[in-house]
Order: sequence, then C-alpha cells, then structure tokens
Amino acid sequence: RKRRDASTSELLRNSLLAGSAAGITSTLAFHPFDVIRTKMQSMALSTSELPSSKIGSSAQTTVTKAETVQQYFSQTIKYGGFRSL
Repeated sequence: RKRRDASTSELLRNSLLAGSAAGITSTLAFHPFDVIRTKMQSMALSTSELPSSKIGSSAQTTVTKAETVQQYFSQTIKYGGFRSL
C-alpha cells in the first residue's frame, strides 16, 4: 500500500513538473510571435482607418515601414528591446 501511494505521488509530481516545463517552454518560444502578430494586425487596422486625404508621403512611409515579419521583429527589438517581446 505504501509503495502504491509513493508511486501515485511520484506520478503527480512528475506530471506537474512536465506540465510546468511545457508551459514555460511554450510561452518562451511563441510569445514573441504573438507580440509581432498583434503589432501587424494593429498596424493593418490603423492603416485601413486612415482617411485617404491624410495619407501623405511621410505618413505612408511611417505606416508601411515594416511589411515583413522580420522587419516587425527587428523594429520591435530596436525600439523596445527584448523586454518588449
């Protein structure tokens, strides 16, 4: 009976540790991509809401400065550092 309780507690502990490690790894790996995706979506939304008379050469270059995922990623790190991810 004692061995069965020990194996149940070991199984619970191992499951908790494995789940925690998986959650931490997932967050560290995919959170930066979620930040970039959100920035890209908000930029697309803000450009679609601009009136056509307000889009001048300077506004358009500011809005369309980053068009690829790599550009968004590099700008995020450049202006906000790694903490912004």
